Amino acid sequence: MATRGRGRGRGRASGRRGRGRGGGEECSSPSSPPSSPSGMEIGGDGNGYGNGRDGQGRGRGRGRGRGTGTRRKSTVVEVDEEPKVIWKNSKAKELLLKDILEGRVPKEALDSNGNSTMKLEDIYRSRPEFSKYKYSMFSSRLSSLRKTVKATEHRAALDQAAFDNYIQNHEPSLLTRHGYSQWQGSEAQRLLKIDLKNKVHEIMTKKELHESREEYFENYPLNVFRDKVWQEIRTAKYLHTIKVKGKDPRNK
Repeated sequence: MATRGRGRGRGRASGRRGRGRGGGEECSSPSSPPSSPSGMEIGGDGNGYGNGRDGQGRGRGRGRGRGTGTRRKSTVVEVDEEPKVIWKNSKAKELLLKDILEGRVPKEALDSNGNSTMKLEDIYRSRPEFSKYKYSMFSSRLSSLRKTVKATEHRAALDQAAFDNYIQNHEPSLLTRHGYSQWQGSEAQRLLKIDLKNKVHEIMTKKELHESREEYFENYPLNVFRDKVWQEIRTAKYLHTIKVKGKDPRNK
C-alpha cells in the first residue's frame, strides 16, 4: 500500500528565501515490518511552495510519512494449545535438529548477501510435527537450535585440532604401561581371531591355546592372554549383533 510523505521545501525567489510545505511523491510500503521502532518511512521528494519576503519561493523538500501500508500476513494457522509434551522434549525438536544437521534446513538464517536462506513458513510446513507447536514461537526455537549446532561444531573443531596436534607431537608407544606389546594391530591378535573363528578355544583350555603359538606366550603372560581371549569374544559378539540389526558403522 502507498505511503505519502510531507516535506518542507526551501527555494529562492528574486534573491530571497521562501519556505513552504509540499506533498511528497508516493512510495510503496514494504511487506515486512518497518525497520525503525516508530514505524516512520521515508517519503518521496516533494515540491514546496511558500511566500518569501519579496516573492514566491519554490523549493524541493524531502518528507517523512507514517506508513499505513498493509503487511503480508502469514497463512499459517496458529494452534490454540501446544501438546502436553513440551518443546524441549518433543519429537518436533528432535526432527528439526536432525534437519539442521543433515542440511535440509540451512544452519544460517541469512546468506552472504543478507537474504533469507529459507522461509520460516516453509520450514514450519515441512513436517506435520512442527504444526503441533505455536508458529509464533517457532522462529526463536529454530534460532536457538541453530546457535546450539554452531557452538557444538565450533567446540568439535577445537577438540579435533587439539587431538591432531597431540598425535603429531607424540609418537604412539609400542609397549603398554606394563611392558607388554600393544595388542591392537598385533600379529597375536590377528592369529587369535583366526583361532576363535575356527572355534579352537572350544576344544582347548586357555593355557593350551596360550602355549600353541609363540606369538602368544612370548609376548603375553597367561593371565593377560586370557583377558585378551575374552575381549575378542565379546567384540566378535557385539559386531555380529550390530551387523544383524543393520547398525554396523563400518558399512556406512
